[in-house]
Amino acid sequence: SEEAIVRYPHAMALKTALSSYAAARDLITPELEPLVAKELRAIKDSIAEAFDVSSDGAKVTSKRRIRWDSKDISGWVAALNELVSRFEERVEILLRACDNIDIAIEALGTVAYDRQKFCDAVENVQKVVDELSLAGYSDLASWGDRVNRKMGAVL
Repeated sequence: SEEAIVRYPHAMALKTALSSYAAARDLITPELEPLVAKELRAIKDSIAEAFDVSSDGAKVTSKRRIRWDSKDISGWVAALNELVSRFEERVEILLRACDNIDIAIEALGTVAYDRQKFCDAVENVQKVVDELSLAGYSDLASWGDRVNRKMGAVL
C-alpha cells in the first residue's frame, strides 16, 4: 500500500476521498439529506466536472476534464478532498445535533409538571436547532417541522 501511495499519490488520495464520502453518505438518512444538500451538490459537481459532464449527466464542453497525466489533477484531487472533508464535518455535527435533539425530546416526555423545568426542556431543543441554523444548514425549516411533530407526539 505504501508503494501505491508513492507511485500513484493522486489515485490513492482520490480513493481515500471517495471512501470517506461513501462512509459519511451512508450515515445520512433521507430525512437529513436536505440539510447537507449544498455539500452533496458541490461534490457531485466536482466529480462531474472531472468527467466533462454536468451533474445531471448531460455532456458539457468544459476544458476542465481531468486525466491522470493532467497537470490539474493534483489541484482537482485536493479540491475534492476539501469538499469531502467539509461534508464529513457537517455530517458529524448534524448527527451529534440529532442525538442531542432525541435526548432533549426524550427528557421532555419525562419532565416534571413544573413550568420552569418544562421551559428548560423545550429550550434545550431550541438551542440545538439554533446551533444548526447558525451553522448554515439548508432546508432547516422542514427538518424543524419534523422535530416539532416529534415533540408534539411526546407531549
